[in-house]
Amino acid sequence: MGFVSHPLIKPDTVEAREYQESLVNAFFEKGDSLVVAPTALGKTIIAAQIIARVLEKNPDEKILFLAPTKPLAVQHINTLRSIMTLDENDFVVLTGAVSPAEREPLWNAKVIAATPQTIENDVLNGTADLKKISLMIFDEAHRAVSGYSYVFLAEHYRRMKKDGRILALTASPGSTREKIQEICSNLFITNVEMKTETDVDVAPYVHKKNITWQTVELPKEFAEVKRLLESFNREKLEELKQAGIISTYKTNGLMKRELLGIQNSLFKQADKTSETYAAIATTAMVIKASYALELLETQNVAPAIKYLRKMSREKTKSSRVMLQDIRVQKAIVELSSLEERGIEHPKIKALIDAVKKERAEGKKLIVFSHYRDMAEYLMNRLNAEGLRCEKFIGQSTKGSEKGLTQKKQIELIQKFRDNEFDVLLCTSVGEEGLDIPSVDVVVFYEPVSSEIRHIQRKGRTGRHHEGKIIILMTKGTRDEAYYWSSISREKKMKSLIKEMGSPEAKKQKTITSYFSAEEKPEKDKPVIYVDSRERASGIIRLLLDKEVMIKAKQLNVADFLLSERVAVERKEGNDFVQSIIDGRLFTQMKDLASNFERPILLIEGEIFRIRNVNDNAIRGALASVAVDYGIPIIQTKDIAESAEFLAFLAKREQFTEKREIRLQGEKRAMTIDEQQQFIVESLPGIGPTTAKELLKHFKSVEGVFDADERELREVEGVGEKRAKEIRAIIISKYSE
Repeated sequence: MGFVSHPLIKPDTVEAREYQESLVNAFFEKGDSLVVAPTALGKTIIAAQIIARVLEKNPDEKILFLAPTKPLAVQHINTLRSIMTLDENDFVVLTGAVSPAEREPLWNAKVIAATPQTIENDVLNGTADLKKISLMIFDEAHRAVSGYSYVFLAEHYRRMKKDGRILALTASPGSTREKIQEICSNLFITNVEMKTETDVDVAPYVHKKNITWQTVELPKEFAEVKRLLESFNREKLEELKQAGIISTYKTNGLMKRELLGIQNSLFKQADKTSETYAAIATTAMVIKASYALELLETQNVAPAIKYLRKMSREKTKSSRVMLQDIRVQKAIVELSSLEERGIEHPKIKALIDAVKKERAEGKKLIVFSHYRDMAEYLMNRLNAEGLRCEKFIGQSTKGSEKGLTQKKQIELIQKFRDNEFDVLLCTSVGEEGLDIPSVDVVVFYEPVSSEIRHIQRKGRTGRHHEGKIIILMTKGTRDEAYYWSSISREKKMKSLIKEMGSPEAKKQKTITSYFSAEEKPEKDKPVIYVDSRERASGIIRLLLDKEVMIKAKQLNVADFLLSERVAVERKEGNDFVQSIIDGRLFTQMKDLASNFERPILLIEGEIFRIRNVNDNAIRGALASVAVDYGIPIIQTKDIAESAEFLAFLAKREQFTEKREIRLQGEKRAMTIDEQQQFIVESLPGIGPTTAKELLKHFKSVEGVFDADERELREVEGVGEKRAKEIRAIIISKYSE
């Protein structure tokens, strides 16, 4: 067995494999590449060899290795540190757990592994200079779809570093031509390389995986609940058909993806009628009923009843109407009875039996379960049978359940490696790339429809010796549909990549413009201070495309500072209406008007007929903002137009008007006049304009409070009714 020989790779550490060498060579010969290979073929080792060659040629530059989660980023840096001859201090991990101030000096390292959100924040804050990066690596590249930080970073990197190289890694980029091309386009990929376990140069390094399917029948006790929910679903689907929303549907309903697509298109309709809102609610009911059915068919009684009970705490029309239906009510009663009688899904017994059998032969297992609650239930059931089992979940908190810390995750993996327990029960976090030891047997509690997840789950066995995969399925349910969907998608993905060869990115015009456009020096760019909470909206990325320099900070007043005098509060239509309902709008307008010489309210999109709020109430709020607070209102049709306006106004203020831009907007202490006005505004029906008139007339707050009804009515804007309300508030006794 030979080893890779390179001055930046430690001797006798990386086994020389022909398929890895061919992928490395293809990257340098064919250009920026997407490497598609199943789990366990050593994509990180391939990346390490490419890193070594790039750094050998560009020793003063840096490598940025991006991974979607912190544990993956840490794992990559540990692997690279163990096989490369660079100094220890040349490797660093950047994640959100490290404060921005502490991250800045860490950018001096040669090899940086990081989560994309962290790098995006550093780019927006001006602490990350991507011009110094000679190679950017995107792990789990199938995530590079619209809205994910990978897309922004690839675009920004291509703009900043025209000769920078890009390497993308994934088990599958998708199962449609459009999806694969989208990934390639978003990451500026010009070459796709694929390796499979059946390739001649790969076969010597992989082992056989024996796949067995264990099917169970849905219990007759579940049949009545299934019938009730399916009857409800068919009725709602027929309503959608009669309304012209769908043309047809299968007897077993529509796929969730189709339903979400229908719902999304209804939400996007500009002029929504009462029929549109009814269709939105009906679609939501179909989605909810389908989900409850899926939980019953593929998981267990407990998740289904828990989901339906949770709907009673929701305030949406769809949940309220659905729970009023007699069939849904009967289904809840039936499920409650099943739960009380301790009737379980038959897959639970099948799982226990399978794990017992494999453990009797000394095998170690990973059991995959899609849902956290179900993973917890299965862990408890397995432990109750004397099988040593631990649960491995992600770091995020979901509902009342806290995730595992990175430290706890590492401890669990080490304990599993040290045989302190025998069965690792994983949610989807165990699928993606983490360095979980190879096991003898992998069990799918439920099949998954995604070919990526199917490939990743299978890759957890058969690494060092023959492996076994057990897939549990319930006959005639979504289990079967999901399994065959994943198989079909995997075959289609492989076929498409072979057929496409080296697809050119769709965004050729965009790519060309990046290469040909001269980069403007930063002094020719206007600066906009943006409230950091605007990151989620996507407007920051659009502003960067407008040749604007962004400084993201947490602002106490306004969302955008365009100059020393101009500040903008941006509200998407739905948020604008909600801020009227909850009272935030007028507090924000008061702060905006009192802190800036030229405040602006920017309203984005439709504001009428999007909530159950009277149009006159919305008009009244607009009038108050414009007249009482003296704030101009600008309305745009969408986020793109908002970005255009902000960029234009920033350039006008800073370049044409020669106004300075500086961070301000802290809520300053109110003057005595402002405090007096604030007190008077607290009276019923009194806005800023009337408060000023009352203070001018009575000269003081005391004078206002001492005035009788007749005297109050002498002030413009105070009628008989309002005068009575004011006096009633002032003279009423206080009681706790």
